[in-house]
Amino acid sequence: MRTLLLVCFAASLLGQSSEPPRGGKQKVAAQQQQAVSQNGSPELTQTSICTAAPTQPPSNADGRKGDSRAESPWRKYLSEAFAPAYLSNWALSLFAVVAAYVGLKTLGAIKQQGRIARVGLRASRIAASASTVAAKAAKESADTASRALLLTERADILIEAVPISNHPVFDAASVISIAFKNFGRTRANQVQVRNELLITGVALAGPFQRPLSVAVLAAGQTLEPHFHRIGEWITAETARNILDGKAVLRFEAEVFYVDVFGQPHRTKGSGAFVPQTCSFRIDTNMEAD
Repeated sequence: MRTLLLVCFAASLLGQSSEPPRGGKQKVAAQQQQAVSQNGSPELTQTSICTAAPTQPPSNADGRKGDSRAESPWRKYLSEAFAPAYLSNWALSLFAVVAAYVGLKTLGAIKQQGRIARVGLRASRIAASASTVAAKAAKESADTASRALLLTERADILIEAVPISNHPVFDAASVISIAFKNFGRTRANQVQVRNELLITGVALAGPFQRPLSVAVLAAGQTLEPHFHRIGEWITAETARNILDGKAVLRFEAEVFYVDVFGQPHRTKGSGAFVPQTCSFRIDTNMEAD
């Protein structure tokens, strides 16, 4: 824009300098008249004056000429600017403007896509977080269901009773047994029991439980390992002391097994002989694992 203003200003100055001043023309005519008067030829003087007079144009014509000269720099500049030689430059300028506009629109579209991408990323993060929470909840639900299945469907062996073979008699021919029952809904595999009889203040010798091999106990069934006859491991005096309450006969039992889900279990129980009823009381009967 500054260059255009400078060009217009220079053109105006050139147009004004090309027009001779009006006072200069009158001075030339006066010098010619003086020369003629010195030579003494009135005809030449009149002729010179007459010929010189028309050189001064009327005021209106001079005004119109000045107007045309004031407009000529612009016309000249515009004619030169839009000359065929410069059409390629104008075409390049127009192409640059169009390219800039397209670039700005593309940049705006890229910014919009960036905003959309950021929104999508936030949505993806929220969805991923929700998926993580859902997966965690599903895992916890599956674990709860698995534990519930193990608790409700697995084998569950407990001490059901401690019977005496000749109840309500307690003598040397009596045989004490410990009955284990599977209260669960599935079988128990690899069942092993360990039973022991104890008398307070009396040291008992020898194995009192008959050997028992590994067994399978189905749901609802009972396993009843028994000891040897009482007369084989205590004396008659000790038996009378037990009946009189002077000695306490206790039992301790433990069973090991594996359920159908492959989980091992152990149940432990204990109790004491009650002389008044000639039977055993179960004090503890609980699962130890």
